[in-house]
Amino acid sequence: MKDVRSEIEKYEQAHFDETMETEQGFPCEPWWDAYLEAEAGGRLHLLTARAGGELVGYHVSFLAPHMHSKSCFCAYVDRYYLAPEWRRGTNGIRLLKEAEKSLAELGIGKIYSGTSAKKDNSRLLEFLGYGMSDVMYSKVLYKKFPRMD
Repeated sequence: MKDVRSEIEKYEQAHFDETMETEQGFPCEPWWDAYLEAEAGGRLHLLTARAGGELVGYHVSFLAPHMHSKSCFCAYVDRYYLAPEWRRGTNGIRLLKEAEKSLAELGIGKIYSGTSAKKDNSRLLEFLGYGMSDVMYSKVLYKKFPRMD
């Protein structure tokens, strides 16, 4: 993450606008220190998609044992993104399959991946063999979100 942060940042606002509930009032401000800390501790998996050396997509997961079954080492997908001009053909499928392959090589037993209600990718995930395991809801408790730094 440290090596590609500046490349990812160029897509950050577009990704946020496309997938997050921006109408709920919170800004796009990734907690980069948490990503870097997880990376330093071996708890972050990052796969990049490139064309001619240029970043065109990424897949980011946090790695940890399952909280209710510690012998199952899991990947919790934080985000995946492919630049709009690359969302054709099988590029999205290839990004996710490459992430799966790389995670399997690390010994990951299960992947938890979600999709945004705003930009629902359920059909893609189901096509790749993912099954629904949880449904998540959110509720805004603050009109102005407190700072974390």
